[in-house]
Amino acid sequence: MKNVTAVDARWIAPAAQDTPMVSFSAPLEAPSPSYDAARDLTLCYVQPTFGGHQWQLPPHQMVLPGGGAHAEEQLRWFARFLLEGKVVPALGKLRKHLNLKPAMITNKHSAKKIVALLQALGAHNVRSRAALRARWARHPSFLKDVLGSWLQRDFVGSLDRVWKRLLQEELRD
Repeated sequence: MKNVTAVDARWIAPAAQDTPMVSFSAPLEAPSPSYDAARDLTLCYVQPTFGGHQWQLPPHQMVLPGGGAHAEEQLRWFARFLLEGKVVPALGKLRKHLNLKPAMITNKHSAKKIVALLQALGAHNVRSRAALRARWARHPSFLKDVLGSWLQRDFVGSLDRVWKRLLQEELRD
């Protein structure tokens, strides 16, 4: 055989991503989505298929879709990463004072504080650190009360001091 090239199946999905030859599943549950701080993106794994015969390719990591059916899921994962301190490291210091685990957000629970957080983020299209910082630059109290509802009662009084420092760190750059 002449002019034959070996092709690794992992190359196909990224190379054919914007063509009708490849289609992607809904985000996979495992491995779960992650936050890439360097790129300020929420990433997920999907199961791609290729060609008319829909050959399955290895799982592929891509940006978690934010539109259509996946809009709420992207918002839930961003909110979780925010409370875990992956988006804003200063919020990670509050994690031990939370009265509900951030993982509850992506378990589709509908506690009042989860709904309030998702509504606040969604209403202002905050799905990235850059968008959050821009919102804080215009409205420094954005999310303060909502995040206060996530704190244990004995720590709520310290929120003003922590919030001021958090904003100074985030808006300094």
